[in-house]
Amino acid sequence: MPLFSEAAQVLTLTSLKKPCAIASNTHSDLIKVIVKDSIHNLPPVIGGEGLPSKPAPDIFLKAAKFLRVAPSKCLVFEDAWKGITAANSAGMPAVLVRNQYNKNLPAKAASCEIQGLSELFVFLRRLN
Repeated sequence: MPLFSEAAQVLTLTSLKKPCAIASNTHSDLIKVIVKDSIHNLPPVIGGEGLPSKPAPDIFLKAAKFLRVAPSKCLVFEDAWKGITAANSAGMPAVLVRNQYNKNLPAKAASCEIQGLSELFVFLRRLN
């Protein structure tokens, strides 16, 4: 499965701004294979091996612990309701990132929503 076209830019910029990690139900080795040619400074990957899948909060709590950041100080960017639910259960605000696959997903559980990775990239560039 290929990355969305702006994903590499967003991950690179995020890594420069704040401590971050990729937290996914997918096995970490597979994530690394998918992004290996796209992202040069890959943030830490917290894969789903051995953890309950989202909507359980375990993957996000493990990422927060790895980064040594309190869950309430984390910000999750998600594109699925399971991830939004997991973030909320972990005590982390979650931003729903819209895409062609989730355009009709209700966003009431998200702290806010953003219209795609291009808009997220602009948002991240404006952060100090």
